[in-house]
Order: sequence, then C-alpha cells, then structure tokens
Amino acid sequence: MIEGNWYLALTKPQKEFFVEKALRENLKEIDVYCPKYMKKGKIRPFFPGYLFVKFKDKKLFHIIKYTIGVKNFLTIEGEPFVVPKEIINKIKENEENGFVKIKKKNEKLKKGDRVRIEEGALRGLEGIFYEELKDSERVKIFVSSLLVWAKKEDLSKIE
Repeated sequence: MIEGNWYLALTKPQKEFFVEKALRENLKEIDVYCPKYMKKGKIRPFFPGYLFVKFKDKKLFHIIKYTIGVKNFLTIEGEPFVVPKEIINKIKENEENGFVKIKKKNEKLKKGDRVRIEEGALRGLEGIFYEELKDSERVKIFVSSLLVWAKKEDLSKIE
C-alpha cells in the first residue's frame, strides 16, 4: 500500500483514463484512483477532468504535473489541496464491481423540491432541488464541496 496524501490532479478534457494508465505504468511509487461509472453501456469518469493521486515524495508533484494529459493540481492559496482520505473511502464505498453506483430515489424531483443529503461528507445539509446536472456541472459541485469541507476543517483547528 502506498503511503502519503491524496491529491486531486486536473486533466485535459477526456484524458482521465489516458493519464490514469500512464501514471500507473510509469510511477510505481504512487497510487492512482479514477472513479468510474457506467452510463448507457459506456464507462465514464465519475469526475470528468479529475483523478486522485496518492504519494509521499513531494518531488513527484513536478513529474505528475508534466505528464501528458495533466493540466495541474487543485490548489488552495498556491498549495496542492490534500483530499481527506475519508472522501476517497466514501467514494469507494459506493462502488460495485469497480463502478460508482449512482443511487436515485424512485420519485422524480421537481424544481423547488426540498432535498436533504443523506450520505457522504455533506450529510445533513438541506437545499432546494434545481435541476439534474450534466457530468461537468456535477464536478463543479464536488470541487466546491471539497473547498467548503477544507475551510470547515481549517476553522475547526482554530482555538
């Protein structure tokens, strides 16, 4: 098992699987995780434009960043954002046969319906349903949620 922290690498459009393969084959000292799901019989990245990488040696940032297909890392104030391992674990818990299972309630939501998040890092939050999102928009929500989570964690460390 690879030690270190998880980071979120940004990839060029539709290069998630290419980058995942390249990193796995060329860097044995890292772990790569690109969550996938099935849609209409096709394998798709669960977070288009992103994949998770885990490593300990800071020198690997440069190597990964300059891998063909990688744009950069998600950063906060210029520093690569450390993705909490609980987030990775939650995503993996929702996998079946290597694919993230997307759970939907039986009823169709309508614009304006009140919703409550029942699972994951944002469990307990409530909101108003607006519309079902395309893959790219779902990613924006995920990244925004990570940043909210990070700020919440930073605040909890202040005494």
